[in-house]
Amino acid sequence: MYLGPIMPDPVPVRSLPSSSQGGARRRTNPCACMNPEPFFVDLPEPSLATPPTMRWFGDGLEIPAGAIMQRDLEDLQLLYGALVGCYERWLEGRPSPDWAELARRIQGFDESPLREALERLGLVTLGDPDASPVLRRALHDLRGGAFFALRMYGTLLADEVPSEELVQPAVLLARDQAKLVRSLVPQIDPEGHRRDREEKAHGMDELVDKWDGFEFPGVEDDGAGRIRPATVEVDAAWRGALAARCLEAAALDRVLYNMINNAARFTSDGRVRLLVELVTPTTVRIAVANSIEAAQGSWIEQETEGEVSRLFLGGSTRGGQGVGLQAAAAIVARAWGQVMPGEAVETGAVGARVRGEAFTAWIVWPALLGTSAAAR
Repeated sequence: MYLGPIMPDPVPVRSLPSSSQGGARRRTNPCACMNPEPFFVDLPEPSLATPPTMRWFGDGLEIPAGAIMQRDLEDLQLLYGALVGCYERWLEGRPSPDWAELARRIQGFDESPLREALERLGLVTLGDPDASPVLRRALHDLRGGAFFALRMYGTLLADEVPSEELVQPAVLLARDQAKLVRSLVPQIDPEGHRRDREEKAHGMDELVDKWDGFEFPGVEDDGAGRIRPATVEVDAAWRGALAARCLEAAALDRVLYNMINNAARFTSDGRVRLLVELVTPTTVRIAVANSIEAAQGSWIEQETEGEVSRLFLGGSTRGGQGVGLQAAAAIVARAWGQVMPGEAVETGAVGARVRGEAFTAWIVWPALLGTSAAAR
């Protein structure tokens, strides 16, 4: 079943498979194992061919000061400090970081006190029945995002000899989650947020290449069922830029983590397919696909009444909150000058389909044609 948020409610991760399932490996030919049938064949042509005159740089997604309850903010500060500490220690140690120390830091995300902080993060705030949909989507991604895989690696590394192959992917997860936290809660690191707003083009090497060969270790039971090991396969011949600011890159990362984590959670064959292609001179399509059981495909068709793209409207889930794809649609809508997730669905900026036992979801994103576009 390919539904539900990134991580419905963070829970203790148990019983990871052996070391053969861990780490991120690079292939010399990332497209060699990609089989386009039926995942990416005959995807619809995007109707949004011309990006807005004023590029959106990722701003406006911040949670208003005071919207997060104090207890949740304290937990977030603890987690953010651990994320930043991990990445900074890696930077300081390059080109030969202490992999054993970094492994211990990663393990901490599945140990006390970080584990408990993550499990209860946002629960006080979400207990308010008047919490807005925007706030609920933000907390969903603060609880999920890179934490989904990071905790898997934390448990895996407790039983493995630390190595660059196992530890470095987890360090980059910590980096991405820290950037996501800053983008949503600027007061947690005002100086870091200021730097994230500075002009800096982000290309495929920063936003997409990290996924090529990435392996989700998998867990036997995360509280919502078994998650099998999964490997991400990337087909990205286009090598342009996708974001003009770290803030915009963090927003696009939120979209990709939602889509890829969902695919990894529910793939039936242990594979996640990621395609990036230039579909017009100014428009990029990013598609994520995975195999599903026939019964699951039937459920999706029934749940959406045959309009599978409605998954991006939220509310359709089995065991989760149903806001992960909605959060993605809300961000993509911003990139096209829209306001609501429904507009992204109606205009084809996001979409999804079931074809046999293949599920494919995609977004359309404005290509970055220059680094000096005016912000709105």
